[in-house]
Amino acid sequence: MGTWILETDKAIYWMEDQYYIDKIDKSPLSNGEYHVVVSTMKDWFNSQTPPGLMKIVLGDVKEPAHKLVNHGHGSGHAKTPTVKFIPADDSNYNSRNGTKIDMIIMHNTDANLQAAINTFKDPKSQVSAHYIVARSGDIIQMVRDTYRAWHAGDRLINSRSIGIEHEATNTNRGMTPAQEQSSITLVKYLIEAYDISITNIRPHRDVSTITGGTDCPRWIWSTNVDFEKWKQTHLS
Repeated sequence: MGTWILETDKAIYWMEDQYYIDKIDKSPLSNGEYHVVVSTMKDWFNSQTPPGLMKIVLGDVKEPAHKLVNHGHGSGHAKTPTVKFIPADDSNYNSRNGTKIDMIIMHNTDANLQAAINTFKDPKSQVSAHYIVARSGDIIQMVRDTYRAWHAGDRLINSRSIGIEHEATNTNRGMTPAQEQSSITLVKYLIEAYDISITNIRPHRDVSTITGGTDCPRWIWSTNVDFEKWKQTHLS
């Protein structure tokens, strides 16, 4: 079926076969018509992978299944991770404005999984990340790759990066085996999907410009030496 658009009473979906890549919610107006954020649709068509074969289908459908879609920049050999999508509040992320993704920023949550999810869903928090890797090994996506999540404390870094949180706290340091394997699978997939150099996989503390800085992701990698050793062992 190729890449196409599906329109329902509640939303417009950018689809690949039976899966959606992105969704725009429709807001009903008093005159019975619908409002959509056109700038978001423009992001679709101005992206590096705009829709190819296009058709519009109308009708009532159930929420399509979600999968990560390899964007074709790499060799196509990386395993595609299984991801559960739980959307962050839309006030906690915005457009990349066409900036190419060429970095991955690694974080730890400093909270349990549900607390991290709740933070990204809270419109007052003004923070988000694209993914959270749980200690169970589950991968939660909260912001689509096509958008700029607010995770690095630096607008320019946010524009060019994908942020990955890892569930960990002072009392639950390091990664579980399942969590580590999921993180490796996700990072390898993103490296290949966006042709990201291993040099551009960075810990949060290296890129934050927040006053006073941060030592995140200290509960996973306590030093940059530990982080670099992990990268060379698992990603090279």
